Amino acid sequence: MIPTRKILNSRTNSYYTPGTHRMSNAMLRARRPYFWGNLLTFGALLTIPAGVYYYTFHILHKDDFEDIPVPPLDNEQVKELQKEYREEKAKKTLENTPKQ
Repeated sequence: MIPTRKILNSRTNSYYTPGTHRMSNAMLRARRPYFWGNLLTFGALLTIPAGVYYYTFHILHKDDFEDIPVPPLDNEQVKELQKEYREEKAKKTLENTPKQ
C-alpha cells in the first residue's frame, strides 16, 4: 500500500507551516495577483442569482390574487373547518409526544 498521506504531506508542507497550517509567504505571494480577479468573478457570480431572486420576489409581491375566485363560506362551514383543524392538530401533538 502506498503511503499517500506522507506523499501529500510532503507536497503541502512547502506551502503551509507545519504547526499552524498557515500559508507561507511564498503561497501568499503566488495568490496575490489573482485576488482581485477572483473577487470580481465571485461578485459577478453572486450578483446573477441575487438579481434573479430580487426580481422574482418583487414581481410576485405585486400580485394580489384578486382574479382567483374564492367561494364564500358561511359561519357553520368555518366552525366545522376549525374543528377539523383542532382535531388534526391534537392528533399530531399526541403522535409527537414521547412515550414513557
